[in-house]
Amino acid sequence: MAFIASTQRHQWFYSTSKLQELRNLAPLLPITKHYLLKLSQLCQFVEVPTHIEATAMMYFQRVYLRHSISTTTDFIPQNVVLACIYLAAKVEEWKTNHLESLLRKLANIGAVHQQLVVETELQILQAMSFHITVFHPFQCHDALIKEISQTHNWKSRLSQTKQAAVGGVLSRGTDLLKFLQARSLQLLKRSYMTDTCFLYSPAQLALASLIAACHLPGVGVAAPNENEMMGMKTDVGLFVEGHFRKFKHYSLLVEVVQGAAAMMLEKLEVV
Repeated sequence: MAFIASTQRHQWFYSTSKLQELRNLAPLLPITKHYLLKLSQLCQFVEVPTHIEATAMMYFQRVYLRHSISTTTDFIPQNVVLACIYLAAKVEEWKTNHLESLLRKLANIGAVHQQLVVETELQILQAMSFHITVFHPFQCHDALIKEISQTHNWKSRLSQTKQAAVGGVLSRGTDLLKFLQARSLQLLKRSYMTDTCFLYSPAQLALASLIAACHLPGVGVAAPNENEMMGMKTDVGLFVEGHFRKFKHYSLLVEVVQGAAAMMLEKLEVV
């Protein structure tokens, strides 16, 4: 099933105005982001794959989109964190024969009985109207990284002047390409702590992460210098034009993706 036909698209995808209505009742508070961060850290501790971590974070976001974390007594955040991870592992069919072990580990970490995790899992399913399928941007992100590294594929679609402007700094195997891949993936994971998952499609988020990565320089000895960052920004911009200009609604796509990139770069307030 494609994203366009999914319950995620039809039930958990909103206009900005509609999302604001929901957020007036259940705001995305720093405490919500705190638990999302703890959820992410716990996923890494119990060593579940990135897509399961992302699914669990999406489930947590869905619960507290329709139930205010600051006022509801029906959903205890600590228990919801544990149950979201367990449910995500089941839905994504991760090591089915290890699920009982995962349940025990989560219950021990949370200092709760296993049955409480299972009961909370049912509450989460009901809160999400049993919409469990989640599409993520990671596969699209990998495809874009591969495509952007093959400069000859998209450079030919540009004007002669813009072809000359392509620096080729993101050609296959370069250190700068590896930096772009790592930094954009970092931004994608970070986006699950924001409302981007309710406003933008996985493909839009994947493209937005490449654009946002050009505006968030690295630190340390191996980080790109100012000139390298400028070259990367130029080549990403030309790639977007060369690769997507053929689409009918190209201008709208660029506007939407730039909006998603801006949200990725917003400072996260976590308590």
